[in-house]
Amino acid sequence: IATFSTAFMQPTNGKPFMNHTLLRFVGVVLKRNQVCENNRLIMPEPPMVLPTTELKIVSDKISETIQIGGSVRSLLEDHSGQGRFDLNWEVDAAVEALNVFGSRWTIEILSTLYIAGDRRFNEMKHLLKGISSRTLSDKLRYLADEGLVERIVTDGPPVRVTYRLSSHGLTCGRLLSPLVAFMKIHQGSIISS
Repeated sequence: IATFSTAFMQPTNGKPFMNHTLLRFVGVVLKRNQVCENNRLIMPEPPMVLPTTELKIVSDKISETIQIGGSVRSLLEDHSGQGRFDLNWEVDAAVEALNVFGSRWTIEILSTLYIAGDRRFNEMKHLLKGISSRTLSDKLRYLADEGLVERIVTDGPPVRVTYRLSSHGLTCGRLLSPLVAFMKIHQGSIISS
């Protein structure tokens, strides 16, 4: 996490643009996948090998995202501290905005739908190693209530239920995609040919 925070906390106006809430969120995601073996994360093997030019394009896009993030943070910072929108309000709002991602299995479910596309219940259960049917059902209902996932029922027989990301969920996936790519590169899951 220290390397991650150093890479992403480039100052804007002398202040880091990434608050502690987002770092905590990343920490939860990383810790969730951590194996107690010298604090090393176990990434899927073998690593994905990209041609050097394509890896450079991905890295450049990540850098652009970092710059955009700095700009967004700077704009928000200009309005922070005015009236009731003090630092406490801003942190509370960030914690609330990211709350849905902090629950166990939500990141995994959203990632599965973002990467694999629309899926039926058993297809998702197969892709999500270790999740119980009850937990998957509860989390899908929660994510639908939060507006991130849609439950599509197709009349039968048999009746088919498919889950997909809503437009809001898809937007969140696209916003998180550069972060995921950065972490995959940083942890050696994606390497250059």
